[in-house]
Amino acid sequence: HVGSTAVPNFPAKPTIDIAVEIPSGDAVETRIIKIMLSNGYNYMHEQNDHVMVVKGYTPEGIKGPSYHIHLGTIDNDKVWDMLRFRDYLRSNITVAEQYLKLKKKLASLHKNDREAYTEAKTTFIKKALEDARQKQ
Repeated sequence: HVGSTAVPNFPAKPTIDIAVEIPSGDAVETRIIKIMLSNGYNYMHEQNDHVMVVKGYTPEGIKGPSYHIHLGTIDNDKVWDMLRFRDYLRSNITVAEQYLKLKKKLASLHKNDREAYTEAKTTFIKKALEDARQKQ
């Protein structure tokens, strides 16, 4: 379980982010995507660094709980950086507070533009991940 809902005391949208390790191979990815599609998930084709499926979106946006399932092999840094970032926030209250303040500001600025909101957090997240790697 990764994402803001996985950090204690963080307010968050009703979105659950989950990271899942999968075996390598295109056949594995194809089979998983097929299974997830048959269970109402949407495959996010634009993700080119890992497999991502989502559920809970309507033409009007999020209506209630939504789910982001991030799938990657053991050597997929993108997926495992999500866990690293979550753990870093859990163990560094000051950084977590700074991130929460940034998220609130960006949520206000980019209320209806999820891509802009996500992109605007990137610099902060990259810096936090650098710090987390140095402390490992």
